[in-house]
Amino acid sequence: PEAFTPQQLQDLVDYGLARHIQIIPDMQAPAHFSWVLKHPEFAHLRNDLRSGGEACICDERTYKLIFELYDDLIKSTRGVDYFLASTDELFAVGACKLCDKPYTPENKSLYFVEFVNRADNYLRSKGRKTIAWLEMPLVTDHVKLLNPEIIDGVGNGHLGYYVDDAAFIDEENKKGIKLINYTPIQGGASLF
Repeated sequence: PEAFTPQQLQDLVDYGLARHIQIIPDMQAPAHFSWVLKHPEFAHLRNDLRSGGEACICDERTYKLIFELYDDLIKSTRGVDYFLASTDELFAVGACKLCDKPYTPENKSLYFVEFVNRADNYLRSKGRKTIAWLEMPLVTDHVKLLNPEIIDGVGNGHLGYYVDDAAFIDEENKKGIKLINYTPIQGGASLF
Protein backbone atom coordinates (compact mmCIF):
# COMPACT_ATOMS: atom_id res chain seq x y z
CA PRO A 1 0.00 0.00 0.00
CA GLU A 2 1.10 3.51 -0.90
CA ALA A 3 4.31 2.26 -2.57
CA PHE A 4 5.39 3.53 -5.95
CA THR A 5 4.91 1.19 -8.88
CA PRO A 6 8.06 0.66 -10.97
CA GLN A 7 6.61 2.93 -13.67
CA GLN A 8 5.75 5.68 -11.17
CA LEU A 9 9.30 5.57 -9.86
CA GLN A 10 10.72 5.75 -13.38
CA ASP A 11 8.41 8.68 -14.17
CA LEU A 12 9.74 10.51 -11.11
CA VAL A 13 13.34 9.69 -12.09
CA ASP A 14 12.68 10.93 -15.64
CA TYR A 15 11.22 14.17 -14.28
CA GLY A 16 14.40 14.70 -12.26
CA LEU A 17 16.73 13.76 -15.12
CA ALA A 18 15.05 16.31 -17.38
CA ARG A 19 16.11 18.88 -14.77
CA HIS A 20 19.67 17.50 -14.31
CA ILE A 21 18.77 15.80 -11.01
CA GLN A 22 19.40 12.14 -10.33
CA ILE A 23 17.13 10.40 -7.85
CA ILE A 24 19.42 7.75 -6.41
CA PRO A 25 17.85 4.49 -5.29
CA ASP A 26 18.65 3.40 -1.73
CA MET A 27 18.12 -0.14 -0.56
CA GLN A 28 18.40 -0.98 3.10
CA ALA A 29 20.14 -4.36 3.31
CA PRO A 30 21.52 -6.49 4.87
CA ALA A 31 20.72 -4.43 8.00
CA HIS A 32 17.46 -2.51 8.40
CA PHE A 33 16.02 -5.40 6.39
CA SER A 34 12.98 -6.17 8.56
CA TRP A 35 10.74 -5.01 5.71
CA VAL A 36 11.74 -8.28 4.00
CA LEU A 37 12.77 -10.56 6.88
CA LYS A 38 9.39 -10.17 8.60
CA HIS A 39 7.86 -12.41 5.94
CA PRO A 40 7.88 -16.13 6.81
CA GLU A 41 9.31 -17.11 3.42
CA PHE A 42 12.49 -15.16 4.24
CA ALA A 43 12.81 -16.06 7.94
CA HIS A 44 15.62 -18.51 7.13
CA LEU A 45 17.82 -15.56 6.10
CA ARG A 46 17.73 -13.85 9.49
CA ASN A 47 20.94 -13.24 11.43
CA ASP A 48 20.92 -15.30 14.62
CA LEU A 49 21.75 -12.36 16.93
CA ARG A 50 19.60 -9.68 15.27
CA SER A 51 16.90 -11.78 13.71
CA GLY A 52 14.42 -8.95 13.39
CA GLY A 53 16.24 -6.73 10.96
CA GLU A 54 19.61 -8.08 9.87
CA ALA A 55 20.16 -10.78 7.27
CA CYS A 56 22.87 -13.42 7.46
CA ILE A 57 25.45 -12.58 4.81
CA CYS A 58 27.09 -15.99 5.15
CA ASP A 59 24.10 -17.43 3.31
CA GLU A 60 24.34 -17.22 -0.49
CA ARG A 61 20.55 -16.99 -0.63
CA THR A 62 20.84 -13.58 1.07
CA TYR A 63 23.00 -12.29 -1.77
CA LYS A 64 20.64 -13.75 -4.35
CA LEU A 65 17.63 -11.99 -2.76
CA ILE A 66 19.39 -8.67 -2.23
CA PHE A 67 20.73 -8.63 -5.79
CA GLU A 68 17.26 -9.44 -7.17
CA LEU A 69 15.90 -6.47 -5.22
CA TYR A 70 18.77 -4.33 -6.56
CA ASP A 71 17.68 -5.35 -10.07
CA ASP A 72 14.11 -4.22 -9.38
CA LEU A 73 15.34 -0.77 -8.36
CA ILE A 74 17.81 -0.54 -11.24
CA LYS A 75 15.06 -1.33 -13.76
CA SER A 76 12.87 1.39 -12.21
CA THR A 77 15.59 4.07 -12.18
CA ARG A 78 17.02 3.93 -15.69
CA GLY A 79 19.29 6.86 -16.48
CA VAL A 80 20.71 7.15 -12.96
CA ASP A 81 24.45 6.63 -12.46
CA TYR A 82 24.48 5.71 -8.77
CA PHE A 83 23.00 3.23 -6.30
CA LEU A 84 23.11 3.54 -2.51
CA ALA A 85 23.74 0.03 -1.20
CA SER A 86 23.00 0.92 2.38
CA THR A 87 25.46 -1.01 4.53
CA ASP A 88 25.01 0.87 7.77
CA GLU A 89 24.61 -0.56 11.24
CA LEU A 90 25.60 -4.16 10.62
CA PHE A 91 25.93 -4.76 14.34
CA ALA A 92 25.94 -8.57 14.28
CA VAL A 93 27.51 -9.38 10.92
CA GLY A 94 29.22 -12.76 11.08
CA ALA A 95 27.14 -14.07 14.00
CA CYS A 96 25.11 -16.57 11.97
CA LYS A 97 25.49 -20.29 12.33
CA LEU A 98 26.52 -20.42 8.65
CA CYS A 99 29.51 -18.13 9.23
CA ASP A 100 32.73 -20.12 9.53
CA LYS A 101 34.97 -17.59 11.32
CA PRO A 102 34.92 -16.81 15.07
CA TYR A 103 32.71 -13.85 15.97
CA THR A 104 35.41 -11.22 16.54
CA PRO A 105 35.72 -7.53 15.58
CA GLU A 106 38.34 -8.45 12.94
CA ASN A 107 36.11 -11.09 11.33
CA LYS A 108 33.05 -8.87 11.50
CA SER A 109 35.03 -6.32 9.50
CA LEU A 110 36.14 -8.94 6.97
CA TYR A 111 32.55 -10.13 6.43
CA PHE A 112 31.52 -6.49 5.98
CA VAL A 113 34.27 -5.97 3.36
CA GLU A 114 33.15 -9.10 1.51
CA PHE A 115 29.55 -7.91 1.37
CA VAL A 116 30.46 -4.37 0.26
CA ASN A 117 32.83 -5.60 -2.46
CA ARG A 118 30.34 -8.15 -3.77
CA ALA A 119 27.56 -5.55 -3.82
CA ASP A 120 29.86 -3.09 -5.58
CA ASN A 121 30.94 -5.65 -8.19
CA TYR A 122 27.31 -6.55 -8.84
CA LEU A 123 26.17 -2.95 -9.15
CA ARG A 124 29.10 -2.00 -11.40
CA SER A 125 28.23 -4.97 -13.64
CA LYS A 126 24.82 -3.28 -14.01
CA GLY A 127 26.36 0.10 -14.88
CA ARG A 128 25.95 1.75 -11.47
CA LYS A 129 28.46 3.46 -9.20
CA THR A 130 28.15 2.26 -5.61
CA ILE A 131 27.62 4.50 -2.65
CA ALA A 132 27.98 2.57 0.62
CA TRP A 133 28.07 3.50 4.28
CA LEU A 134 31.64 2.63 5.27
CA GLU A 135 31.36 2.54 9.03
CA MET A 136 31.41 0.02 11.84
CA PRO A 137 32.20 -2.88 11.83
CA LEU A 138 34.81 -1.87 9.23
CA VAL A 139 38.21 -1.41 10.87
CA THR A 140 40.86 0.94 9.53
CA ASP A 141 43.23 -1.87 8.54
CA HIS A 142 40.60 -3.35 6.21
CA VAL A 143 39.84 -0.19 4.21
CA LYS A 144 42.63 -1.25 1.84
CA LEU A 145 40.59 -4.39 0.97
CA LEU A 146 37.69 -2.40 -0.51
CA ASN A 147 37.18 -1.69 -4.19
CA PRO A 148 38.50 1.85 -4.72
CA GLU A 149 35.53 2.79 -6.93
CA ILE A 150 33.17 2.71 -3.94
CA ILE A 151 31.96 6.08 -2.68
CA ASP A 152 31.74 6.40 1.11
CA GLY A 153 28.29 7.83 1.69
CA VAL A 154 28.85 8.56 5.35
CA GLY A 155 32.04 10.56 4.92
CA ASN A 156 33.22 11.66 8.30
CA GLY A 157 31.33 9.11 10.35
CA HIS A 158 27.66 8.53 11.00
CA LEU A 159 26.73 11.23 13.50
CA GLY A 160 30.36 11.24 14.57
CA TYR A 161 30.69 7.66 15.83
CA TYR A 162 32.75 4.60 15.01
CA VAL A 163 35.03 5.61 12.15
CA ASP A 164 35.54 9.36 12.04
CA ASP A 165 39.17 9.28 13.14
CA ALA A 166 41.92 10.68 10.96
CA ALA A 167 43.57 7.28 10.35
CA PHE A 168 40.39 5.85 8.82
CA ILE A 169 39.88 8.84 6.53
CA ASP A 170 43.60 8.76 5.58
CA GLU A 171 43.24 5.10 4.55
CA GLU A 172 40.22 5.94 2.39
CA ASN A 173 42.18 8.77 0.77
CA LYS A 174 45.16 6.47 0.11
CA LYS A 175 42.84 3.90 -1.45
CA GLY A 176 41.20 6.56 -3.62
CA ILE A 177 37.76 6.12 -2.09
CA LYS A 178 35.66 9.24 -2.57
CA LEU A 179 33.74 10.55 0.43
CA ILE A 180 30.44 12.33 0.77
CA ASN A 181 30.18 14.57 3.80
CA TYR A 182 27.09 13.39 5.64
CA THR A 183 25.07 15.84 7.66
CA PRO A 184 21.98 14.76 9.60
CA ILE A 185 18.80 16.73 9.16
CA GLN A 186 16.84 15.00 11.89
CA GLY A 187 17.28 15.69 15.59
CA GLY A 188 20.72 14.08 15.68
CA ALA A 189 22.63 17.28 16.37
CA SER A 190 21.95 19.87 19.03
CA LEU A 191 21.94 22.62 16.41
CA PHE A 192 18.66 21.23 15.10
